[in-house]
Amino acid sequence: MRFENIHEILTFSRNNSSLVNYNHMMRVKEFSRRIIEELQELLEFTKEQEFILFSSAALHDIGKCLDKKEHPKYSREMILTSPELMIIPPRIKKLIGIAVESHRKTISEEMWTLEKKEQEAILKVVSILRIADALGKSENKRLELLDCEVTEDNIVIILDASLIDKDYASLKKKARLFEEIYNKKLIVIYKLSYLLR
Repeated sequence: MRFENIHEILTFSRNNSSLVNYNHMMRVKEFSRRIIEELQELLEFTKEQEFILFSSAALHDIGKCLDKKEHPKYSREMILTSPELMIIPPRIKKLIGIAVESHRKTISEEMWTLEKKEQEAILKVVSILRIADALGKSENKRLELLDCEVTEDNIVIILDASLIDKDYASLKKKARLFEEIYNKKLIVIYKLSYLLR
């Protein structure tokens, strides 16, 4: 697998999304990257998992051009059937599609067709994608992830600005899968560092 194929994925995302959606997906990709960077020791993601996560982040909302409510399903279909993404090996495309379809409340039924080890790896990808998506949806577009810390019982995410109540509720809801998988509670701390700039 050539991981430089992310360029084809980013081009496909840009060409099949509104500017607002594309910008959101790039924020989600960036939050995903930062979470992986900060928590690599705990997460132990392989290069393949990272590629699947970054690709899923860059593509998770492309189906909104077809149907806003059912977009996870349509996003998966677009990923699997698009000629522009033929360069991505079928197995990897399938895993990206499963992660994308699972980025909201429901896990894709295709997840349960995977072998146990692959299922566990993709559930970990989905758990990060959901958190990054919640952060990327924040109405505070200046929001940045400053740091993550791991304690015995918690994962502490340090943000540079506070989330409004609706965004915080979304983050807590989307963090449930992560908390289940890693058996740690997600704690959010705000450092209002942007006020000091």
